[in-house]
Amino acid sequence: MVQLIDYSTNTVAQALRSFWEPQKLGENSLAQTRIVSKLMRASGSLDTAENRGSALAVLIERFIGDGIRERGPDILDWQLLHDRVLEGKPVKAVSSRFGVSGRSLARYYMRACATLARAFMELEANETDDVRTEETGRDDTRWANVATLDIDAAFVQEWSDYYDKRSSGSYDQVEESAIRAWLSKVGEPKYLNKEYFVRLGRWKTKRQTPRYEENDEDEVEEKTRAAYLASDKLVKLNTLRGAKGGLRGVGVAVAATILHYLQPDEFAIFDYHVRNTLNMAGHWSREIDDDSDEAWLDYLGVMHQLSGDLGVSLRTLDKALFAFDKYGSRGDDKAS
Repeated sequence: MVQLIDYSTNTVAQALRSFWEPQKLGENSLAQTRIVSKLMRASGSLDTAENRGSALAVLIERFIGDGIRERGPDILDWQLLHDRVLEGKPVKAVSSRFGVSGRSLARYYMRACATLARAFMELEANETDDVRTEETGRDDTRWANVATLDIDAAFVQEWSDYYDKRSSGSYDQVEESAIRAWLSKVGEPKYLNKEYFVRLGRWKTKRQTPRYEENDEDEVEEKTRAAYLASDKLVKLNTLRGAKGGLRGVGVAVAATILHYLQPDEFAIFDYHVRNTLNMAGHWSREIDDDSDEAWLDYLGVMHQLSGDLGVSLRTLDKALFAFDKYGSRGDDKAS
């Protein structure tokens, strides 16, 4: 019978818990990184599977909530989760032990790894990036590279290409091409008619389709044209939002998507998956599900900064960030 390890007694786990609450640290906090670095130095770093599993456990608990300790996962579950990601296998098979979906668990795991990796880099600044476990001799380079996510030109090229390859011939790809082709024939000022408004809304958020259908033709054309012509970003956004007197069924995400299609060089699609990847790379400090006006403005700033620095379009950047979180952070094997 396998002897289960109680990670609550592990030195790394105890120290992490003792530091976390009093400091009220955020996921991307530099102070947090430094504290974890000091912690690992004092505790022998992540040189054993027990330490590594325990540290991941504590970090992921903070993202999921303390209640996860009542759901049954033990140190072997955390190590199995880590191993499955390294081996390129989906984590869905172990997610039931954590009380969350496989996709959510993968995101929590990546955020925890990113925190640990930033701390580990500070601690071992002069060491090689090639992390190898003493127990198994396993080359953990893949974990180190993903966890220390760097959004550079190569990353964007790889993952935007993967997005295109994966979506080729799909509903998403066909609809996007059709909507863009129709808009390319619309004169100035740009607008959407009801047919393409409903198709665009469904492309972004299908569940609101009945609400999109409630808008009449003239209203759709009037509101989308007014949004295109407005000069202020928030005025443009709120002209479209149903809660602000705009189009029924349209929230911030769909309004931002409409603006992207109308003015693709100015506005990025506002997406949860993209924000999650930005968070992993340290470019997003807000809550992942923050869709406030202020969050949207911050998001535009981040996306414009990155796209400008990398010399890529907002849509190409969006594809890469979306694909990495939806497919890469689940541990999917791209070669399969």
